[in-house]
Amino acid sequence: MQNQYYDQAGAAQAPYPPQPGYGQPVTYARTEVVVTNIKMPFWSMVAFMIKWTIATIPAMILLFFIGVGLVFLSSMFLAGVGAALQGLTR
Repeated sequence: MQNQYYDQAGAAQAPYPPQPGYGQPVTYARTEVVVTNIKMPFWSMVAFMIKWTIATIPAMILLFFIGVGLVFLSSMFLAGVGAALQGLTR
C-alpha cells in the first residue's frame, strides 16, 4: 500500500509528481518578472545605500591592484619586445 500525501486543503495527492518519459525533452515555460514598486522606508533605503557604498571599497582596492598588475605585465612585455627589436637593429 502506498503512502498518501495530503495538501493543505486535505485532498489526497499522488506520492510523487509525474515524471517525463525517458528520452523526451523537458521544456519549461519562460517567465519574465517586472518590478514595478519597492516598498521600503526612506531611512532603511539610506542605510542600505551607505552599506552598499562601503562594500564597494574592497572591490575598488582589488580592481586597483589587478589594474596595476596588468600595467606591470604589459610594460614588462613591451620592454622585452623593445629590447629584442633594438638588438636586431645593431
